[in-house]
Amino acid sequence: MSTPLITLYPSFYSRFACKAGDCVHSCCVQDWEIDIDDDTAALYQSLEGPLGNEIRQAMRRNEETYYWDMKDGKCPFLNNQGLCRIVLEKGESALCDICAMHPRFFVYAGNFELAGTGLCCEKTVELLLEEEGPLVFVTDYPEEKASLTSLLHALGYNVDKKNLTFISSISTTCYEPLLSHYEKTEPINAAWTASLLHIKKHVQEASGRVRQMLAKIPSSHLTRIYQYILYRGLEKAEIYGLPAVMTYARESVDFILLATAFYGDLPEQVRLWSEQIEYDTENVDLLLSLLAKQ
Repeated sequence: MSTPLITLYPSFYSRFACKAGDCVHSCCVQDWEIDIDDDTAALYQSLEGPLGNEIRQAMRRNEETYYWDMKDGKCPFLNNQGLCRIVLEKGESALCDICAMHPRFFVYAGNFELAGTGLCCEKTVELLLEEEGPLVFVTDYPEEKASLTSLLHALGYNVDKKNLTFISSISTTCYEPLLSHYEKTEPINAAWTASLLHIKKHVQEASGRVRQMLAKIPSSHLTRIYQYILYRGLEKAEIYGLPAVMTYARESVDFILLATAFYGDLPEQVRLWSEQIEYDTENVDLLLSLLAKQ
């Protein structure tokens, strides 16, 4: 008999709600291709009235699926207040699967389903940094709680608790190979490439900048970011090994610190990192493969 799958959620998961019109970096104004699942496409084909006609005019079809025809990188159904007209007129149940689920994720490790919301979303970063101390996870039964240490032990990994606390690697000899790895990733836009090149050009200044900044950032914030990146990366541990995944998570926070030292705004640098790395699985695999070979 197979062991039942246990779903874990970060303790803040139940408090997550889209900021909608209050979001500075709305996912509805990104230049993404948004696929429309078959069931929702069938619903849209049957909708009557002006909105139904407008939806069908905005739908495009490729060999595999329907998708939205984005206008200048913006969803055609986003109104001037930053709200979704489909939700306003037809309710959230009328959203396609991608729009309804984003930025939630569900990945698998052993007999666990690891759920959460992605750090590319500013609300997720806010919730992650609102709490103090290490991450706590809950199940579908709220009274059941787990730490990252207990989760790793349940997965068969014997990890000392001290290795789940983030300690920054402050040295040029650490930053140079880290930046070299990041240069190999596929850039999300020209701004990302420019910022990476600027940091590399001034890498000799980085250690001093990071030391000054660390005095202003609660160490618990950095550990929570590190643990959350590691948590999401556990689905890759069987392929690349847990040491590579832990190094990937640690180097991710080191890079976020570097970016913050040069450009400020830690929460925004977390979000940008996630948008560039975490939400491009090829970039994640590239970094993990490089680390697994070390």
